[in-house]
Amino acid sequence: MQTVHYLCTRTPSVFHTASSPQLVIAGRASYIQRACTEVAGYAPGATALASGYNFSSANKNFSVGVNGKTPTTITLNASCGSDEAIITHINSQLTTAGLAGDVAAYAVTGDKVGIKCVSLWGGTLTLAAGAQDALTVLGISPGTYNPAMTSGYNFSTNSPTFGITVNSGTPVTITLDQNKTTIADTVAYLNTVLTTASVNEVEAFVIASTKGYIGLRSKNYSTAVTFTLTAGTNYDALKILGWLPGAYTEDTATATFSLEVLSASDNSTYAILTDDFYIAPQIGVNAPALNKLYLGTGDKLLASASARCKVNLTLILETL
Repeated sequence: MQTVHYLCTRTPSVFHTASSPQLVIAGRASYIQRACTEVAGYAPGATALASGYNFSSANKNFSVGVNGKTPTTITLNASCGSDEAIITHINSQLTTAGLAGDVAAYAVTGDKVGIKCVSLWGGTLTLAAGAQDALTVLGISPGTYNPAMTSGYNFSTNSPTFGITVNSGTPVTITLDQNKTTIADTVAYLNTVLTTASVNEVEAFVIASTKGYIGLRSKNYSTAVTFTLTAGTNYDALKILGWLPGAYTEDTATATFSLEVLSASDNSTYAILTDDFYIAPQIGVNAPALNKLYLGTGDKLLASASARCKVNLTLILETL
């Protein structure tokens, strides 16, 4: 028996496996992307800048480094009439410095401006004050912003919090107050706290254990899930974990799945079980039960749906 798991790939993935000399299968699958956080270092500003700032009359600068690269000085020298204009100007200067693919300014709730890594998974951001400091204008503290949890995190020091709302429900405040020393313990603790708070639609998970990145994603494949994260007061857990505040939704592209038996010894037919298959397959082979498919050489399984799906294939080598 062999179990093959294919979950949550944004683009179709091709697999080809031989579980034994008797059976060779090939297929292609694409699944709806679950609502999921990105994880990267980010520094939210604390100063409201709705009226902008005139950097042209007094140039300001700061230094930025990302993922260990040599720090680069960024100079702000334009007159900006709003917080949006400041964001545009900073991003223009980052592009000129060759950092557009690494760092970006972004909007923070309350007409504020932040700076973040733009890597999807991971990214350490280091900010240093300039001689004529721009970080002071933005209300950003110099320092290193790193979401790595390789050695866990001691949440008991400041008991950081964050808010989460699932599917427009009642906002829930999550408080973290224990010392965790490994990434696995940190993930298990986050999930325990979420479950205790009756937030059962999302889960923390390890993205890259060697780098210490932890993400947050929806976990219900049969029901659409959208969740919104808000920064904690006093001590913000989101900034520690590298999760940006905001709404996270599913990719609603149509999910597809196909499977073909390339060869089966003696033209035998084999049972293939599909566990947790949430879309009704349209198949041209004998299927006495939705979750048990009988495929022989040349038989194909094709399915598509505009809904969430999860597929686990269990290959049972038996002649029927």
